[in-house]
Amino acid sequence: MNSEHNRAQVTGLLNQWLSRSRRHEAQSFALLILKLAPDSSSSTPDLVQTVLRAEDTVVRLAADILAVLAADLRHVSDPLRMVKRIRLNLPGQVLGVGVALCASGPESAQHMLAESQRAADSAHSNACIYSDPELQRAAEERLELESALREGLQLGHIQPYYQPIVELTSGQITSFEALARWNHPTRGCLLPNSFLGVARDCGLLPQLDATMLEQSLEQLSRWSRVVDRPIRLSVNLCPDHFLLPNGIARLRPILDAHQSVVSQLRVDVSEQVLFEPAGLETLHKLRDLKVGFHLDDFGVGPESFHCLASFPFHSLKIDRSLIAEMEEEVNAELIAALLRIASRMKMRTIAEGLVTHAQLEELRNLGCHEAQGFLFSPAVNAEETILLLQQEHCW
Repeated sequence: MNSEHNRAQVTGLLNQWLSRSRRHEAQSFALLILKLAPDSSSSTPDLVQTVLRAEDTVVRLAADILAVLAADLRHVSDPLRMVKRIRLNLPGQVLGVGVALCASGPESAQHMLAESQRAADSAHSNACIYSDPELQRAAEERLELESALREGLQLGHIQPYYQPIVELTSGQITSFEALARWNHPTRGCLLPNSFLGVARDCGLLPQLDATMLEQSLEQLSRWSRVVDRPIRLSVNLCPDHFLLPNGIARLRPILDAHQSVVSQLRVDVSEQVLFEPAGLETLHKLRDLKVGFHLDDFGVGPESFHCLASFPFHSLKIDRSLIAEMEEEVNAELIAALLRIASRMKMRTIAEGLVTHAQLEELRNLGCHEAQGFLFSPAVNAEETILLLQQEHCW
């Protein structure tokens, strides 16, 4: 083994990555120094490589030292996951681990090597130590959140809450949008922006969507028994259901079990889904099952108007950012134009994010069909939706 040659290889690769990261700030990577047990096998580097990604590089720096260069990290917690996989598959062969991330601002490859080696030297009792304590805390907190999220899904702590959608001519509730809420045992009710990104990164979004869809369709059946008029349900599904092969396989049994109300289901679709052939194919499969669709967040994406002609949507949802500034003349004219286009295409329109009566009256005057927002109600739990419907409140 030529340790000098191997160290030069690591240094050269780190310098390349550092150079790229200076040009592209979003790139993140890490150097891990693994201290091996005295009786570790000569094949340990190859075994370590088998449990890592193809783009990760494993280099032996000394008889008892391995370097792992991990590129394109999604989160600072990724090195902790890597070490867990290594230890699970190579029990007893890896002792302390030191981690240096480019996110902590190293100035050179030599700095990263020194920092990761220093962290490894301080990693007693088989610990994994980051050279930056703040990044270590962030990584550990992220893994704890992921573990709690998995447990929360299993225990039913993540449930749909429902925001009413009001028809502007009658002032009645005609629909609800299902929005995920995590009833965390210590942190209270958490909004989606605190956990959906985590669910996406650890592959839990399809499972979460299936859970939300099943509970929401059961609730839709209940609404139909409470009021003597059809109530619709709007749901959000992650792009994986549309873009991956057999992406709706997990959802199909749920839809089949609620055939009596599926025609009242509306799926909010983002532009991303429409630009992939697989996405459009899945939309047509769902349409054959009598599912309806809203074009979501209309008016903010660069391809919004192109999307209108790509699929027969029931409704388009005017993004809350336009509604928030509709008092400005340009935005008011844009909203009016969107409503005219939707009318010509025989599509209904739903305004998102209403908070003032002035917005409500202006949208009524412009001919918008429906709206949702805090002006009417925040998202509420299943029992509160029954109260809203029974009150028959008209706005």
